[in-house]
Amino acid sequence: MHPKISRIIPVYNVEPYIADCLQSVMRQTYKGEMECIIVDDCGIDNSIPVAEQLINSYRGPIEFKVLHHEHNRGLSAARNTGMDAACGDYIYFIDSDDWISDDCIEKQTAPLSENEYDLIISDYSTFGGERTSTLLLTRGSINRQSDIIEAVCSQQVYVMAWNKLVSSSIIKKSKVRFLEGVVHEDMAWSFDLACVMNKMYVIPEVTYIYRMRPNSIIGLGKNKGKVDEGVLSYAQVLMHVISSAKKHNVKDDAFDAYVLYLFDTIAYLAFFNGLKWKEIYNKIRNQYQYSIKIKPLTYYNFKTFLKQLHWAFCPRFG
Repeated sequence: MHPKISRIIPVYNVEPYIADCLQSVMRQTYKGEMECIIVDDCGIDNSIPVAEQLINSYRGPIEFKVLHHEHNRGLSAARNTGMDAACGDYIYFIDSDDWISDDCIEKQTAPLSENEYDLIISDYSTFGGERTSTLLLTRGSINRQSDIIEAVCSQQVYVMAWNKLVSSSIIKKSKVRFLEGVVHEDMAWSFDLACVMNKMYVIPEVTYIYRMRPNSIIGLGKNKGKVDEGVLSYAQVLMHVISSAKKHNVKDDAFDAYVLYLFDTIAYLAFFNGLKWKEIYNKIRNQYQYSIKIKPLTYYNFKTFLKQLHWAFCPRFG
């Protein structure tokens, strides 16, 4: 099976890196039909001219499209724009300062020769830092929705949207979108997707290289304004996750542990950055306990929580 693959690349102020990203896309060994959608999110450097120059000189089978926002709208909006324009059977997100292995798409589509899957995920490594990633799952398929939700909630798979081959039909049918106007939007998107998936395949091989940059979202820990924005975004994402769980009737120990993990992260960051963490606490606690009406916020499954501790303290995000 050779499904059509739509790669989506949001672009914003990545002039030094965009060539590496696009050249890795152009080198793909995959023999099926491919398109690459570049979404210009109105940066102030020469990222798009560099990209267009590379595309104009390209003589391969990949169809490139460049879409332009009228003004800067953020990563989530750029990804949503790309999804709306995608014509492929599967969608694959790449951040424009990262790159992929030459056989990335070939490896991720290989399981489709035997079965259909809603999502196929492989591992990634980092460049420019000491952090590394290791999927906490072995090679193979996960064929129950409850097991997929547990894998996401216990963080046995990473939440980032990139390096995942996602069925276009399930995205369109379920109307899974990225939350706009927040950071950490991948967490909400990944949870929403887990709630509508039934079959996932795991490939524990590196196919994606994540570039660590000091001015990336992860590297903004010393910027007070960005920390405040991050805490409030975390809270908004958690509220969305709780609402989504209610919609899809998710009520299990793994979800309880996930809520606790996110809630503790928010409380810790809010308290140590002088935010009104009690107001945030009460707002989240009230929705969690009284809207979903499941176990109290203080309860969590110990086994699942241990998995989260492994994820939190292994050297992937340091």
